[in-house]
Amino acid sequence: MSWDDIEIWRADAPLTRPSSSAVDGFLTGSILSFDESDDDATINAIIGAAEASAPANKKQKLAAEHLAHRLDEIRRALSDERNSYAPMLTLLDNGDIDLTEWATGFLEAVGPDLDLWLYLLQGKREAGQFGLIGAHAAGPMGQAAREWIAKHEDHDRLNDIVLRQWEFIPSLLRTLYRTRLANAANSR
Repeated sequence: MSWDDIEIWRADAPLTRPSSSAVDGFLTGSILSFDESDDDATINAIIGAAEASAPANKKQKLAAEHLAHRLDEIRRALSDERNSYAPMLTLLDNGDIDLTEWATGFLEAVGPDLDLWLYLLQGKREAGQFGLIGAHAAGPMGQAAREWIAKHEDHDRLNDIVLRQWEFIPSLLRTLYRTRLANAANSR
């Protein structure tokens, strides 16, 4: 199954349906969220409850199947000792990697848990990496992160890290996944 299924589904309403990169970020964030929603709820959040409950056309059905497959693939990758997670990122015409869509989708899914994540990551370098993902996000959260970096005494170094943030995503998400699993086990 390929991301073409998501792009074909999106083509019917490109202004209201998220890009593949935003979808991938949202799926990843939903796995790391402390919300215990099932995969169907996550898929419905992307496809839309109205579309998901309507008789699915072929494009919607293929998109939903691909989303379920990608959720499983992300879980396996984050569970894998080899840390095989690879985000679906946007590649710009000049060859640069753009994290905007992925980061926006990711933060939309984990946003309700930000306070808990900041508490669990307090004093760890992953807290800073997590925060720097926010500098890529669209909207108020991204703007706040960019303003914070601009005012920080070490803003040049932080901006350099932000430009290379995509390099840190796999190891950061592996740590977040392990932290989430440990926290879930401890709360039972």
